Amino acid sequence: MAKTANLNVRIDPDLKSHVHGILEASGLTPTVAIEVYYRQIARKRGIPFEIIAPETTDVYYLQDNEEALALARKIMKDNNSLMEALAK
Repeated sequence: MAKTANLNVRIDPDLKSHVHGILEASGLTPTVAIEVYYRQIARKRGIPFEIIAPETTDVYYLQDNEEALALARKIMKDNNSLMEALAK
């Protein structure tokens, strides 16, 4: 049996419920979705998708998330710079 590790995160309860419904409809569990995400991060050596501010009125992407998006962009830029430096 493969060893496993626990991951504890704090997340908005409404967002959690919203995403769990999407995952359930897709036939995925949150555990599988997070493991897929982690594997993609390891494979790509960074966030496996572009983080952009969407043009939407969806409650999960409004003003409250702008700071998180800015931080994620900075981390991605720093990560890309590091990966370029390591490749030299």
